Amino acid sequence: MRAPRPLLAASAAALLALLSACGGARPRATESESLAWRAHRAWASNQVVLAADLYRRALDEARIQVDVRQQTEMVLNLAWIHAQLGRHTVADSILRGLPPESEGDTAVAARAETVLWSVRAGLGRCAEGELREPSSPDVALDLAMVPCALESGKTEFAAAAAARAKKSGGPAAAGMAAIAEGDVAMARGDAAGALEAYQTAFEAARGSGISLHVGTTLLRLARAAEKKGDRARAELCAARALELFENLGAEYPYVQAAELLDRFGKLDDKSRERAEAVKKLRAGADLDAALRAVRN
Repeated sequence: MRAPRPLLAASAAALLALLSACGGARPRATESESLAWRAHRAWASNQVVLAADLYRRALDEARIQVDVRQQTEMVLNLAWIHAQLGRHTVADSILRGLPPESEGDTAVAARAETVLWSVRAGLGRCAEGELREPSSPDVALDLAMVPCALESGKTEFAAAAAARAKKSGGPAAAGMAAIAEGDVAMARGDAAGALEAYQTAFEAARGSGISLHVGTTLLRLARAAEKKGDRARAELCAARALELFENLGAEYPYVQAAELLDRFGKLDDKSRERAEAVKKLRAGADLDAALRAVRN
């Protein structure tokens, strides 16, 4: 029995459901597949930095074994997890390492496009992509396009994408769709609607056990609460997000939470120094990680 293939085309909640269902003994597999299996488990147990390192090692092994299928899987997963961690420069570089043999595979193209939309949003390159409704139902792709649609002023496209995801994604994607709905509400200036949607997303994220998603949802709650004038709730949510990101080792989301708390005048000197150090090192760290991730 082979290790299960990662579900980049599904929501993170669906991935967690798969991991929970496969919680038995690790199956017999190649070295690359075994490393990938450990990466899945690390992600599910909130060891996100370890998961990224294990995916990288799995990719290295797949290249040694000249296993194109596994190389493709690991490139997509490694790029996805770096995008989740806010390391968009790294994710972009990793995607460029897709094996040439995978060209023409529509499933691979759709999964790569999903990660690429996250990269575009993170790097301010939304104009590079063409916003269009997926030719077939694709919850992950719909949700990935929402930030760029909003940045481009295409609020109705973003709202339609969020609605499609909510309708066709099922319970596993409901929390992610709620985030998109909250983002649309914020773009429309509806702070109360955004708070309601983000609270739904927060409950779903907390239920999934994925701390990174809990933290990013708390950040959104903080911004919506600030916009609505609920300063106390905003400060509390931002402080909880900062603590989660620090425990996870998620540097760039940590900086976002720190900047929000600093604006509230609630950031301690130690946290401020750490955030400044991360910002100064970000370009060099991204370059180093990118070179290591795509090396042959």
